[in-house]
Amino acid sequence: MAVKWSKKYEIGMRDIDEQHKTLIEAFDKFMSSVQRGDSKKRIIELLDFLENYTHEHFRREEAYQIKYNYPEFPRHKAIHDSFKAKLKNFRNEVQSNKSPLSLALSIQRELVDWILNHIKESDRKLGLFLANK
Repeated sequence: MAVKWSKKYEIGMRDIDEQHKTLIEAFDKFMSSVQRGDSKKRIIELLDFLENYTHEHFRREEAYQIKYNYPEFPRHKAIHDSFKAKLKNFRNEVQSNKSPLSLALSIQRELVDWILNHIKESDRKLGLFLANK
């Protein structure tokens, strides 16, 4: 179950699109690692990267939203905050679970679906708004 970057995920902002591409590639690495049955340590390393990079990416998006008075900022930030909490929770569950690979398999699809849908919907709206600024 590979997930690959596609132009259909572009929102028209080069730096944000590059970050989205990096996120999708990181999710793909995570999924591949889980499917190969890599060690718990490796899976947690990948989740740590995803968590840290997601925080960095969301900070950048939110800075644009504040700078240009994006009317949906409070809602968009709440969605980001919810996903950050979800990622942290998943990472903690994998770390504390005796069989992290089975848990990681069950959560990987949810994470990928969330990020892809968020890019295609919420971030596309943001891109359209910022294109007019």
